Amino acid sequence: MSEMTKMLIDIDEDLLADLMRLTGAKTKKAAVADALEQARRRHAAREYLEWVRRGGLDGLADAETMGGAQR
Repeated sequence: MSEMTKMLIDIDEDLLADLMRLTGAKTKKAAVADALEQARRRHAAREYLEWVRRGGLDGLADAETMGGAQR
């Protein structure tokens, strides 16, 4: 488990209520933690898609590369 930091922040109550309803989170803490994790996952997915667009998977079309792939 990562280190936790207690902090005081202003959060729109309506947005938080919507988030809790949409995610099924039972606590505000769980809703915020889920939203932060989802933001991190979306960022990682965007980075992966950009890598693919730049040709990150082009080697899969190469018969020599695929011939050396572990099956």
